[in-house]
Amino acid sequence: MNTLHRLLALPVLALTVATANAGTFAEINLVDNSLADWTGIVASATNTGAGPVDQIFVSNNDTRLFILITFKTNTNILTDGFRLNIDSDGNANTGFHTYGTPSIGSEVLFEGDTAYRQADGVYSTGTSAPFSLLIGPYNQAVAALEFGIVRTAMVDSTPIFQSGTINLATYFESPGSSSLIGPINYTFASAVPEPSTYAALAGMGVLTLAFFRRRR
Repeated sequence: MNTLHRLLALPVLALTVATANAGTFAEINLVDNSLADWTGIVASATNTGAGPVDQIFVSNNDTRLFILITFKTNTNILTDGFRLNIDSDGNANTGFHTYGTPSIGSEVLFEGDTAYRQADGVYSTGTSAPFSLLIGPYNQAVAALEFGIVRTAMVDSTPIFQSGTINLATYFESPGSSSLIGPINYTFASAVPEPSTYAALAGMGVLTLAFFRRRR
């Protein structure tokens, strides 16, 4: 079900349409300077209000979580107040309630290109870790940003991803305008076997059935 979140405490009302996402398995190339790998992947959130974000897309493979953010206007996430909050245990009742909203309890905060651990009532525990972002070109305003987070990554000796389901949200704060986009509920997807694999498995089933029939 689509949800609409309003942050009344912010200078400008932020409107977000977010959806629960069962997950999309995809192999995203982060170094080809192309968004072609995202073709066919449905947006996980669409911003219908203020702020620079247009849409957010999420996918994963066996090793990374991928996020694509498209902007209404060219945006530099290193200077334009970008924050990414991850509710790594999928429980909104634990972690930091980003800007007072109870809909996400964030355990990890990405601010620019640095990650911080968050806790109940604590915006940052003071523990940080480097976070690799692919920005093309780096430290410049862009129309779209794609990046990946290693699924085994840790902050403060604690895994970022603690379960197969997470919530995430992006927050932008600039003079006179703030917007929280999310939360997006995302469940990691598994790879779908190739058709040849299905055929092989089906063939094994037929052979096994024939074997048991002969033994009877």
